[in-house]
Amino acid sequence: MSMTSRERALREISASIVVATSSRYRLLEGLLKSLQDQTFRNFEVILVCINIDKKMRELSLKYGAKLLKDEGKGRCYARNLGIKEAEGTIVIFLDDDVALEKDWLELIVKNFNLNPRLGGAGGNPITVKDGKVSSHLTIYEIIYDLMINKAAGLAGWQAWQGKSRFYKAKVDILSGSNMAFRRDVLLQIGGFDENFYGPSLGEDVDLCLRVIKEGYYLILDPKAKAYHYSDHIQRWSAFHKNDPSFFFALADNQTYWSVKHQIVRGLKWLPYVLFRFLIALYFMLRTRNIRIFFSYIKGIVKGRIRGKFWAYYSL
Repeated sequence: MSMTSRERALREISASIVVATSSRYRLLEGLLKSLQDQTFRNFEVILVCINIDKKMRELSLKYGAKLLKDEGKGRCYARNLGIKEAEGTIVIFLDDDVALEKDWLELIVKNFNLNPRLGGAGGNPITVKDGKVSSHLTIYEIIYDLMINKAAGLAGWQAWQGKSRFYKAKVDILSGSNMAFRRDVLLQIGGFDENFYGPSLGEDVDLCLRVIKEGYYLILDPKAKAYHYSDHIQRWSAFHKNDPSFFFALADNQTYWSVKHQIVRGLKWLPYVLFRFLIALYFMLRTRNIRIFFSYIKGIVKGRIRGKFWAYYSL
């Protein structure tokens, strides 16, 4: 039986799926099961984690995944390690708390046949809280979108959600929970910026903006549904309640990103600091830990200094 042009086009593409995991076994296995059911089959799975224990080895063997150790150097290092080991023409980054619809891979991969200038594509991140699908953005996401993305003129998945749920759209920002890029483009821009560390918030946006800067474009495919079992504010509050250094790194990374891409210049520094000050207050009240407030403020200062140094040395 002869293949259709669609089938031939899909056969020409191979994908490498990189999952930087913190060993959340139940959620990770949910992701691996959803990958098993995909209609597109020409892919490999690379798990990059800090702790390679018996349970992680069992999961990798059960689902036929490569297993790499990231040495505890952060998510950017882990994902770059995955890029180096990847054999696919497309590299896909998934969070370990995501589960995919069975046609997610096929929908994402076939987009790369449409135009060689397509640098990356992502799916629709659907938040799942307490077992229920939530279409509502958190207050943090709404404020961040209004204050940062729209003020900077960026079109991202958060802004897109309320506009078009049926048609593909060009965007500046993909959701870091599920995004795919041409491997040669990732190598061209040097992968993820490892100056982002710890929680690494902002590294996915940074990568997207650098891909666009090289002359490629990104699209979001609303039909490619990825269910994200995550409430990051609740998780940060619960797991990092007694660790102010986490919130220091969070503010440091976010401010470093904002200065690096001259977002602060567009917003002006004082409104930006006020916004971050309010976020620091929010985290303090949520965690009931005053040390977190001061750590977050110090992170803002450090991030601005790091961003300025990056701008100076990149001239």
